[in-house]
This record gives sequence, C-alpha cells and structure tokens, in this order.
Amino acid sequence: MPAWSQRELDQENIMPVNDLASAEPKKSKKVLRKAVDTDFCYVCEWCDCTHQSSSMNEFNHHVGLHRRAYTQHLGPKAELGEEEFIFYCQWRDCHSQIEGKVEDFARHVYYHTFHQYLKFLGRHIQKVDGMEPCGLGSLSRNMIPELPEKLMCRWQDCNMVYDNPYIFYSHVAHHSEEIPKDRRSKGPIVCKWEGCKTVLKSWYKIREHMRSHTQAKVVACPTCGSLFANNTRFIDHLMRQLQTGESLGGSPGV
Repeated sequence: MPAWSQRELDQENIMPVNDLASAEPKKSKKVLRKAVDTDFCYVCEWCDCTHQSSSMNEFNHHVGLHRRAYTQHLGPKAELGEEEFIFYCQWRDCHSQIEGKVEDFARHVYYHTFHQYLKFLGRHIQKVDGMEPCGLGSLSRNMIPELPEKLMCRWQDCNMVYDNPYIFYSHVAHHSEEIPKDRRSKGPIVCKWEGCKTVLKSWYKIREHMRSHTQAKVVACPTCGSLFANNTRFIDHLMRQLQTGESLGGSPGV
C-alpha cells in the first residue's frame, strides 16, 4: 500500500516545511491557515487507548492493530471476510454498528483516523483566525458518515480500491500530477474520471473538481466533528455559533 505524504491530501490546508523559508515575511491568512507537517498529533480513541502519533502512516498502523484484534476475536470467518457480521465500532463516542464484511468495518474504522486529521486542521484554522470554539458541544465529535460503497478510483485506467479514506483521497489527488507541467497554466484540462467530460480552465482547478467525485472533505470542526468541503464553510459554521457578530466586524451570527 503506497504511503502518501500528508500534504498530498489537501493542498488547501497543508504547507510543506520547506516552503516556510520562502514565504513572504508578512503572511496572508490563507498562508497561515496551512498546517505544517511536523505539527500534526493524532490521538487514538479506541476504547481506553490514548496512544499518540505525529505520523499518519504510524497512526493508521496502530489503529489497524486494534481493528484486527477485534475481528480476530470474532473468529476466522470474520477476519477473512468469508461471512457478514454486525461489527460494533470501539471508537469512543461513535456507537456505530456496521453490518457487512471486514472490509466494510475497516473502511469505517479508518475514517476515524482521517477524521482526526481533519479535526486537527480545523483546530489549527480556528486558532489562526482567532475564532471561538463551536457552541454545539462535543456529543457528536466522533460521529462519521456511512461509507456503504468501496473506495474505488474511477480515474482513467485506474480502478484501484482502498479501505483507508485518507490514502484513497491522497491517491485520487495524486492523479492531477499526471498532467504535464507545460499544460497546467494553459488549459483547458479535461477531467478523466469515468463518465465525466468536464473541461477546466487550468490545472489549479482539477483537485477541487476531483473532490466532487470522491466527496472528500478538507476540514472538520474539532468540537462537534462536522465535516466541510472547504475552509469558508467551516468558518461560516463557527460564525453561526456566535451570539453576536460584533467581534467579526458585523458578520452574521446565529
């Protein structure tokens, strides 16, 4: 399974360490919102585990050990995917029941690791923008969407299947690198996703467009866990929780 760097998943929110030195002295808010790879910290919430990791690859490996231990306890037919079972997610405050085979359960469990990644980005953006925490509470902080279908890449001549959303979304984003550099600023760029004939003006729009096919999210609220397709919607979510918009120059509150 290929290991993708954290910045490959979402160029909107990730800033390579090497780019810090070349950034202008007066950084825009958009630049400041980009988290640095070395700042990430992932905390396992499987049952009473509190393991921490700064690497997504190591974090996925750690959580994968929990998942395998759970399915192995159910018996060889569960672990080998020979029969369907009802799996009970052991992630704190999730309470989901996943009916299906082990691959369906794995897809759910690994979305929790991806969710941790998105919530870290949300916490970072919230800090940079000086926003107050979400007022909806944390009861839903680890509730994630159902993923009933396989994560299959439909890019031309690909069809790779993954059980890990983080790796899947990274893989899909990586296809944009196949476009020759001498064509990226000239356009037009034609989407090669199966059944799609969308024409984009430049390469810079292709990743955003590809997320419309995968339904990938780029940030999550660190308090309530809500997922968002872009930073603007996340900021709007925080603003709606405010009692008044005075501190944001008259921006609307609830």
